[in-house]
Amino acid sequence: MLRPDNLIDLDVDGTGQSQLKLPDIGYRPPRQPRAPVSQDLTEARANLRKYGRGILKVPTPYRQPGPKSLLASDPPPLPPKEVADRLLTQYYECIHSVLPVVHWPSFVTEYEKVYKTGTLLGLPREWAAVLFGIFACGSLHTLEKTREHDGKEFIRVSCGVIDVWKDNFTLDQARAALLVSLFLYEVNAKSASWVWIGSAVRVAQEIGLHLESGPWSALEGEMRKRLWWGVYAWDRYVTD
Repeated sequence: MLRPDNLIDLDVDGTGQSQLKLPDIGYRPPRQPRAPVSQDLTEARANLRKYGRGILKVPTPYRQPGPKSLLASDPPPLPPKEVADRLLTQYYECIHSVLPVVHWPSFVTEYEKVYKTGTLLGLPREWAAVLFGIFACGSLHTLEKTREHDGKEFIRVSCGVIDVWKDNFTLDQARAALLVSLFLYEVNAKSASWVWIGSAVRVAQEIGLHLESGPWSALEGEMRKRLWWGVYAWDRYVTD
C-alpha cells in the first residue's frame, strides 16, 4: 500500500519475512490535483472551421424533417363512412380524452377530406397508419361481436402501410406505434405491446421529443410535449 510519500509500508516479522502493512480504516490517499481546463474555446472553434472546411459538418441543434413517404399506389380501402364515424367517436370518447396525443381538429379536417375524395392515394403513409390505428382502438369500445377481429384487421393495415426503410421519422410514426401498442395490450398481446411501445420510445427520442429545441410553432410544440408524455406514461404502465 502506498503512503503519502509514495513508498510502500513494509513490516518485518520475527522470521525476517516482510509483510505488507494495511492502511488504517478511514485512511484516504491524497488526490492528485487536476490540471485546470480552459473554458475559452474560441481558438479551437476557429481552427475547426478553418481546417475542417469541406470535411466536417456542424450538427443541427434539432432533427431536420425529411421527405414524406406517400401512398403512391394500391392504398388500403377505407371502411364505410358511417362505420368510420362511429369508430372515431368511440376513440375520441374513450381514449383521446385520456391520452390526447392527436390534435383532433386538424385530424378531423384531414379525415373529412379523405372521405370526400374516397381514397388515401397521395397521403403520407404515417398519417394513414394513425388513421387505421384509431379505427382499431375505437373498435374495441363498440358492442360489435366482431370488434376484436375487426380491430386486428385495422392494425394489420396500420402496420403494413408504414415505410420500414424510411430513416426520417415523424410525429405520426411515433403516434402509430403508440396506438398499435395500445390495441395489442387490450387484446392481451402484452409482449407484442411491449415491443411496439419500445419502438415508439425510440422514434420519439430520435426526433427529439424529450428535448425542448427547434423552431416549432406553438401548436406543434404542444403536440410534441403531449406525445412524449403519452409515450412515457404508457411505457411506464406496460413495463411495470
